[in-house]
Amino acid sequence: MALDTPYFLNQVVGVQLSCSPLEAMQILLSIEEGLGRKRSQADSELAGATGGERWASRTIDCDLLLWPDFACSTPALTLPHPRLLERDFALGPLAEIAPNVEIPGTQITAAEAFKHMDKP
Repeated sequence: MALDTPYFLNQVVGVQLSCSPLEAMQILLSIEEGLGRKRSQADSELAGATGGERWASRTIDCDLLLWPDFACSTPALTLPHPRLLERDFALGPLAEIAPNVEIPGTQITAAEAFKHMDKP
């Protein structure tokens, strides 16, 4: 972590929901807003997927990493998260809480993906 980067925590949680993935993403966005997160226009357009302040400091950042047996790529939501397999800080905790969950579109489990990823 660079010296000028504020300290932050990462956490992965697993929940069972009775809503759609898009509704779940809307819930996460409203939690962020309720906790004071202000999104730039670029963030709002693609939930931070391109341009804008992708790596800027923020109050909170809630990502929907995956939805079992479901994949999609729309302007509002991409599942699994488009950079999940590149982020040890997300994939590692996911592998801890759900090692046998298969990452949709990959035919590999979270534990296998984490074991074989390039780590810094």
